[in-house]
Amino acid sequence: MKPMRKTGFFLQRALWSLVILAWAVGTMRAADDQAAVGNWPAWRGDGTGVSGEKNLPVVWSETENVVWRTPLPGEGNSSPIIWGNRVFVTAALDEGAKRLVICLDARSGKVLWKTELLPDEKTLLYPKTGFAAPTPTTDGRRVFAFFDSPGLVALDMEGKVIWKRALGPFKAVYNFGTSTVLYKDMVIQSCDHKGDAFIAAFRQSDGSECWRTPRKSSGFGHFGTPMLIQVQGRPQLVVNGEPVVSYDPDSGKELWSCRGMKVCVGPSTVFGHGLVYASSGRIGPVMGIDPSGSGDVTETHVRMNLTTGGPYVPSPLIYPHLMVPGDNGKMLFYGANHELVVDGQVRDHFSSSPTGGDGKIYWCSERGNTYVIDANALTATPPTVKVLAVNQIKGVCLASPAVASGRLFIRTLEALYCIGKERAPVVVQKTKALTGTFAELRKRFDDHQAFWQNEKEAQIRLETVEAIAKLDGPEVIPFLLHVAVKEPHWDICEEAAKCLARKGEPAMDSLITLLPDSRPFIRTIAINELGRMKVAKAVPGLLKALSDKEPLVRSASLQALTKIGLAGTPDFSQIVTAMIAALSTTEEPVVRQSALEGLAALADKVTAQRREVVEALRAVEAGPNPGLAQKARQMLAPTGIYGR
Repeated sequence: MKPMRKTGFFLQRALWSLVILAWAVGTMRAADDQAAVGNWPAWRGDGTGVSGEKNLPVVWSETENVVWRTPLPGEGNSSPIIWGNRVFVTAALDEGAKRLVICLDARSGKVLWKTELLPDEKTLLYPKTGFAAPTPTTDGRRVFAFFDSPGLVALDMEGKVIWKRALGPFKAVYNFGTSTVLYKDMVIQSCDHKGDAFIAAFRQSDGSECWRTPRKSSGFGHFGTPMLIQVQGRPQLVVNGEPVVSYDPDSGKELWSCRGMKVCVGPSTVFGHGLVYASSGRIGPVMGIDPSGSGDVTETHVRMNLTTGGPYVPSPLIYPHLMVPGDNGKMLFYGANHELVVDGQVRDHFSSSPTGGDGKIYWCSERGNTYVIDANALTATPPTVKVLAVNQIKGVCLASPAVASGRLFIRTLEALYCIGKERAPVVVQKTKALTGTFAELRKRFDDHQAFWQNEKEAQIRLETVEAIAKLDGPEVIPFLLHVAVKEPHWDICEEAAKCLARKGEPAMDSLITLLPDSRPFIRTIAINELGRMKVAKAVPGLLKALSDKEPLVRSASLQALTKIGLAGTPDFSQIVTAMIAALSTTEEPVVRQSALEGLAALADKVTAQRREVVEALRAVEAGPNPGLAQKARQMLAPTGIYGR
């Protein structure tokens, strides 16, 4: 009988794999079929980042397969949009003294017009954001652009200003990156900052205000662009932040909200499989939220809740799976049941969001490398991350690629490229790795001092840290620890901490010293790696981290303690006691979820404290969260791990 059961199990598993494969392929084909072809009118096209275009290019370089390259008057990080034969971008001149909306011919790259706009006041600058980060949008009749000053602007297709609407003044630490959204006859703009944050809708024809709704702001600001979706025949406007909030786009009335993101949220949400997927970093959460609820849905409508892995800047993509992109090139792909399908990484640094189309994913790094990833390989058996090409162009690239008329449009800080179908054989191009001795690389690092005032200098320091991390000398770990603790640029100190984590056991003591670091993302990196290595001597520090003010740090600590507990440790009873305490209804759902998962994994080892665990599970079963209650009910069932 046992062989029969085993055969049946594998047959069932194989059939289920075919179902998942069919779903993934169908998702990608449906996305291709439904995405707009020809135009790319707004941030990420229609907001999904997916194009229905075919025969898109795979290979290019600074000179190869470049239809045209046009230097732009001024700098900016906004992504290009396309309508017909016109491309629009924004930029800034003279340290923000002039703001520009620029129109180019999509066929030749010729600048057709540029409209200068003068700010009403001198505004703050965060260089990585710049003065022209929000992406414009168009309906083919008007072009709408948003700047911190002069505000929201409407132009006709020839560049004439129709109206301007000042929305500030703002107190925005990192300036603005949130793009405009068009709905019916309105243009909608979200403005999160240290002052009175709000989201508002204005009449497209004359800029008159239709509605305005206050928003909760952490003070750091949120940068995700609002996303329009349809739920049960009803439109919703979803804005990522802490909390994630859905509004009625006709009235601005709040429909539902969900806690769980970090205080500074960069990515936009995506919608698929009937769920809103929200993410935030650094090393933050990824949540799948059922948008059919009302009010605070934190306890009732969260269907997916990952405590770590969320990006700081790039937005997720659904093509064909849910892709969670990491700023350091990490790529996590999740299936329809939120199982991890494949885990991959390219060694680079990203601020742009990935774009899907023609069976490929295009992702531009800050260094000007565009990684072309085979989306079909993600549904193969076994699924893999297959890089078809790495294409390098000059300049810093923080903007996301646009797709129209079978071409890619890629914007660097100073230029706009139009990439056409390749006329050469497909050959994967390799980027040159930085090499040298520790002394040479350390000098290079020290010679390029930079905080956030100069992103080009920061890029040099970042790639130098990565090169040093590949060395094996005794100086490497102390150097990485020093950078992780002292480096003021968060991108660089985060990468140093991740490089330190990849060093494994030799870096164990250094990681323990990072547990009380002042920055939550550094603490989380150290916690995750100590758990992966099952470091028993880290238990006191991890138990202390359970009183951390950040729920995601507490959750990560419980997950690390679970792994250490499974490996066996003298502190086992303390670990179980901590997990029981974490099941309190006063705790955040994500922390309770980690405690439940920990107690489930450790069930065979729990003996002396079994009664206390059962009592805590009964309290969860009777609690307000249906997902956690069901999990507790399963654990307490007669055939469950605590009901036997």
